[in-house]
Amino acid sequence: MPVDPFSKLPTELLLLIARFCLQSPNNGYFRVLLRLTRINSRLRRIVVGTPGLWVSFGISDADTSFNLAQLCIERSKSLPLNIQVSTYMPRQREDLGDRFREILHPIGPRIRVLTTYMTTYSGLNIVRQVIEKLEMPMLEEIDLDYDSMFHDGPDRTIRISGANLRTLTTIGLFPASSNIKNLKSLTIGSAAFWRWSTTLICALVTESQALENLTFSGGESTFEVGDRLVPFALSCPSLRSLTMEGGIAANFTTRFLLALHAPNLETVRVTTPSLLSYEKSLGIPVHWEQAINQIEERDAEEAAAFENVQSLAIDPDDDGLSPRHNRGFFCFLMAAFPRINSLDLYHTAIGLLNICNEENDLLEGAWRFLNKLTVRGNLSHHSLKHENSGSEVDNAAAKEANHADKEDLDEPSGAAEGGSDAESAEVYWKPIETVVIKGRKTADTFGHELIQRLAAEVNLSLVPSSNSTA
Repeated sequence: MPVDPFSKLPTELLLLIARFCLQSPNNGYFRVLLRLTRINSRLRRIVVGTPGLWVSFGISDADTSFNLAQLCIERSKSLPLNIQVSTYMPRQREDLGDRFREILHPIGPRIRVLTTYMTTYSGLNIVRQVIEKLEMPMLEEIDLDYDSMFHDGPDRTIRISGANLRTLTTIGLFPASSNIKNLKSLTIGSAAFWRWSTTLICALVTESQALENLTFSGGESTFEVGDRLVPFALSCPSLRSLTMEGGIAANFTTRFLLALHAPNLETVRVTTPSLLSYEKSLGIPVHWEQAINQIEERDAEEAAAFENVQSLAIDPDDDGLSPRHNRGFFCFLMAAFPRINSLDLYHTAIGLLNICNEENDLLEGAWRFLNKLTVRGNLSHHSLKHENSGSEVDNAAAKEANHADKEDLDEPSGAAEGGSDAESAEVYWKPIETVVIKGRKTADTFGHELIQRLAAEVNLSLVPSSNSTA
C-alpha cells in the first residue's frame, strides 16, 4: 500500500508549503486555496483550520462571490478582515445593496482594510449607501476607486469614518470625513470626468495634520492649477515623503510646490513633464525664471520650506526627451531642493548633471551637497555622452516645451542653435562620491570604457535589476 508523502511532514512545513503556493500571482488566490483543501484530508484540516488564510476576500455583483465571502467569514474566526467591494455591470440588480449589507454589516467591527472599485454611477450609489452606514472602528486602510470612463455623476463625495484610519487612497472621489486627523498616508489619483482642485486638496490635507506620505498620481487633466491671483498655501508639518507621478502637468507641480510648507519633508519623487503636459498647460504657461525667483524670495524671507529634503528621484517623461528640453523644470527643482545629497535618475536623464554644473553660478551652487547618484536602466554610450545641441527641430521643440519667452530660462552659451553633428561632452560627475547603477546588463555596463574610468574616481556599485525602470 503506497504511503502518503504528506503523512510524514510536520504541520508547520505543510502550512509553509501552502503559503508558498498561495503566493503565485497568476493562478488566483482562492483557486489555489480551494485546491489545497482537496489534496488530502490532513492538508484540508490544516488549511481550513488556519484562520489567517481566509481573512482576505471580495464581494461583487457576481453571485458566486457571496458564497465564497460567507465561507471566508466563517473560517477566519474573529481575525481582522481585508475586504474588496466591486461593481462592474452597467445595470445593477435591485437587491445588490441589500446583499452587500447582509454580508458587511455583521462584520463591520472586524474590517481592517476596505477596497472599493466601481465602474458605473449606479454602482457607486449602491456602494456609497452601504459604506456610509457601516460601523468600522478597526478600519486602518481604505481604497476608493471610481473608474468612471463612460459613466459620470453629479455627486462625487463619499463619507468615511474611523479614528484609526491610517492609509487613504482616493481615485475619482472626494472622501468627506469627520475624523481623519490620524491619517499617515494619502494617495490622490486620477479618473476621467474628475479634476482635483486646489480647494479640495487643501480641504483633505489640512484635516490630516499627522500626514507623513502624500502621493499625487494621474494625468495632466486631473489636477487644476486654479487662479494664480488667489493665495494658495498648504502647511504639512509632519510630511516626510512627497510623490508626484504619472504625467502631472508642470504648472500644477510648480504651483503646489510653491504653496507647500513642509519643514520635515525628507524625500521627493517627481515625473519629468512631457510635451503633452506642456500643451495642456498652455492656458496657464509656466514661466520658469519667475517660479525660481518666487522660491528664492520665499526662502529669503523665512526658513527654507524644504531645507530637510535629502533625497530626490526623477522619473522619465513619456516622450523620451533629453534633459535640455526640460531645462527650466530641472532648474526649478535645483532651486526648490538645493540641499539634497542623493539623486535618483533614469539613465536617459543623466545629462541633468551637466545642467546642474552650468547653473552653479546662477543658482548659487545648487546641489553642492550631492554625493550619491543612483542611475536606473542600462547605461550606454549615448547615455554617458551629453549632447550640447540638437537638430533645429529639437531646439524648436525645446523652446515650445519650455514656453520660451522673455521670462524663460535661456540655453547656456555652449548650446548651439542648430547642427546635429555638434561635439559631445562627457557627463560632469563632481561632487558625487558614490554611484549606483541599477540595470539588467551590468556586465556590459561595467565593460564600458567611461564606466571603468568612473570606477577609478567614485565608489561604484552595479546592481542587477529585472526591471530597469524600477
